Amino acid sequence: MGSGSLEYYSSFVRSVGGRCTLLRVIGRNIFAGSHNGDLACWEVGSGSEKWRLKFDGPCSSADFDDDFVYLSESNSLHCIEAERGEIIWSSQIEGSCDLVKISKQGIWVTSSVYGIETQDYFDSAVWLFDCHGELVQNWPIESRSWSLEVEGDFAIVALSRPKCGFCTISLESGVKYQSLECSSPVTIGIKAKTGGSIFGHSDGNMSYVTLQNSTTNRIGDGSVTALALEEDWIMGTESGQVISGKGYGSWKVETDEIVDLVEFGPSPEGGFCVWASSWSKEAKLSLLETHSGKVVLRILHDHRVPIGSSEEGVIALGDFGGSVFVLEEGVIRRRKVQSEGGLVEDKKSELLRRKIRRLRTK
Repeated sequence: MGSGSLEYYSSFVRSVGGRCTLLRVIGRNIFAGSHNGDLACWEVGSGSEKWRLKFDGPCSSADFDDDFVYLSESNSLHCIEAERGEIIWSSQIEGSCDLVKISKQGIWVTSSVYGIETQDYFDSAVWLFDCHGELVQNWPIESRSWSLEVEGDFAIVALSRPKCGFCTISLESGVKYQSLECSSPVTIGIKAKTGGSIFGHSDGNMSYVTLQNSTTNRIGDGSVTALALEEDWIMGTESGQVISGKGYGSWKVETDEIVDLVEFGPSPEGGFCVWASSWSKEAKLSLLETHSGKVVLRILHDHRVPIGSSEEGVIALGDFGGSVFVLEEGVIRRRKVQSEGGLVEDKKSELLRRKIRRLRTK
């Protein structure tokens, strides 16, 4: 099993101007946003920057169609032309603009207000805008949204305290609250490929939700902090577990560190594997075989790596230090072979590599 730093295995590294908060690989483009308000687009093959925008920040979430990026940032929703970075329109909302999803009905957005004195969220709402940025309708909801997905004419919104569970929202039906078998708050959610949503809970439970019904199963120990889905799901927990669904063999790996990210990405052995990023004083990226959980590679990094996105042999990873790392299957494989042969660069060479990269991005 090889080892080495994240920079060593990367094809290129770019700066997003602050802690990376959103990241997507779509086709030949990489889109990244930061807590400080930068939004940038790079070309996958060359790493050349296509455009960059500066907002007040933070950039919270984004969704994409063939031509546009829909960005939630601070208290605004922005529509941005994807190829050129031109801002088409911007619409303001009340509170912090959190999650965004596109549907046939328009653009769904969730919002919340954080009280410094109470140290909790209040005045949460869901908004629907049309394709021109005009408000169609908004609905107050009783808890902050931790997941937003769309199914048909409905938005499915996962909720935390005080009213746990989820709600469905449509123009015809309004807001309808639904309880789950698990009464603990939802911490994360993703869209299921068969329709509906998968929610992770603060007590290690997982719920599968559709418009018609829901089921809940006890999976892990501690709060669910990460989810990924391909043929089946992979889950990460606050207690350090990485767990697979039955389709991948129901294996469990203990990292003994909080798991910030699980993502399917390129494997140095060909095909794809599970990338699990955990944190305790330093970040540790464990590349795991999908059907066994066996570690095929470990990569170390000095900043937390909570966000990633992968497509067609490429994975991009964003860290708390404001860097975006792009790793390609062939480069990972070649450098793994070099590391196993004792050819990993020393600390002096790594620092020189960082200085050169910083000069290239200025």
